[in-house]
Amino acid sequence: MSGAWRSIAQAAFVAAAYFAAAKLALLVAIPPGYATAVWPGSGIALAALLLGGNRLWPGVWLGSFVANFTIEGSVAAAAVIATGSAFQALVGAELVRRHIGLPCRFGRPADVVKFFGLAALAATIAPTCALLPLGLAHPLPGIELLRNWLTWWQGDATGIVLIAPLVLCWALPSGMRWSRARVAEGIAFAAALLAATQVVFSAGSHGSPA
Repeated sequence: MSGAWRSIAQAAFVAAAYFAAAKLALLVAIPPGYATAVWPGSGIALAALLLGGNRLWPGVWLGSFVANFTIEGSVAAAAVIATGSAFQALVGAELVRRHIGLPCRFGRPADVVKFFGLAALAATIAPTCALLPLGLAHPLPGIELLRNWLTWWQGDATGIVLIAPLVLCWALPSGMRWSRARVAEGIAFAAALLAATQVVFSAGSHGSPA
């Protein structure tokens, strides 16, 4: 397969993974179906660009566009949101390359702390870009817009912190062997974490776009 077709295939895979992760996240979204405490697509997008390079950003854009179009039903809003998601992944990947380096194995406590900070910083981009079209489509008072922004930021930041390291550790060669017991432990931990975040953040929360 030529380099161009390989890049297209990889971008298509990223788009499909982003879309699938988005739809799964929306299954446990806070009513009326927009807000979610964890947005795994943001972590998948960052990991994809760190592993495959910035050339895969169209896959992030396409996956985000299709996922948000199924929510909003507006081409313009979905395009703006997708642009913010892709730009967020590009900025986040560049920040990780500059301040942590590649391959990113999180073997030092300092790298983990840096990654948390970079994730929190990069995650401000997508909700900021999306606030304008969503504010126009859903007129809300200022406090509600702020709550939407905070919920969106929380979902993206949590998705980056939880999903990106997991994808990177699975994709990069390591000396650790994944036995059945380790796999079962990881699945059980992920399920418990998802259930806990749903219980904690759904109580008394207002719906907001994801």
